[in-house]
Amino acid sequence: MKEFADEEYTEDKCEKLIDTLTMDYYKSHKDILKNLVIKQRVKRITVVGEERGLLLITRDNTMIYNPISNAPLIDHIELPLSSIKGILKMRYMFKYKALEIFLYNQSNSIYIEFESESVQKIVFDYLLSHCKNLNPYFADVEYYCRLWIERKISNFDYLLFINRIASRSFNDLSQYPVFPWVLSEYYTNSTFNINVSY
Repeated sequence: MKEFADEEYTEDKCEKLIDTLTMDYYKSHKDILKNLVIKQRVKRITVVGEERGLLLITRDNTMIYNPISNAPLIDHIELPLSSIKGILKMRYMFKYKALEIFLYNQSNSIYIEFESESVQKIVFDYLLSHCKNLNPYFADVEYYCRLWIERKISNFDYLLFINRIASRSFNDLSQYPVFPWVLSEYYTNSTFNINVSY
């Protein structure tokens, strides 16, 4: 995976860039940054790669993501916490220090890696307590299992849910969702014919 805005920056340079980025943002958005609750260095993970950035959460329930520099992905994300449908703790590079944030008005999610599990927990707990429109059944296994058994959701939707709660994401190529083969002819006694398509 290619890592953007990371190769030429040491930790000291990143710290200085974050301070500069915050100050630049402060000059144009003084009202927002006066109300800061959380300011964290993060990496935004997508299929294209990683980008270092700054995650800001304000008292007026706004979440802001700014990339540090020359990132090829989205320049700036700003959204109200009320637009968040669900939040999951995720594993990234075999460490549980990431969050995936799902939104009501978008099909894509926002996948963010934090510096440590403790920082992830602080942000996760804050978001859980301040996102007023969270779907209460978003990660409820029994609920989705019941929907699937009653045929209220398709096999595909159920498999998407199972992949989601297993820390698999369309944003992370190392943990991309998996889907089993579906055999259409399974009544023969000798061998299965996997080439039959219906």
